[in-house]
Amino acid sequence: MSNNSGLDDRLGNVVVLPVFNPPPAAALSTSELVNRLDTWIRPGLTGEQFRALFAQCECGMVVSRRMFPMHECIPKKVEILDLTLDEV
Repeated sequence: MSNNSGLDDRLGNVVVLPVFNPPPAAALSTSELVNRLDTWIRPGLTGEQFRALFAQCECGMVVSRRMFPMHECIPKKVEILDLTLDEV
């Protein structure tokens, strides 16, 4: 291999590989990110995209960041101890 940016074939000719379907340069909208979770072509999100789309509340629920301000926490089950004396 030589020091140029392409690959050399067996005869020493530089071979430039074409790039197909380069990743989009523009940021994806919320609806585009959601659609990428369930699409046939290039499905999935990067970790960074997933974290930009979803947030986890302290109560354990995972919601979209857009809906997070309207989220109502799930009440945690709290065991109540009866400290009254009913033995009279």
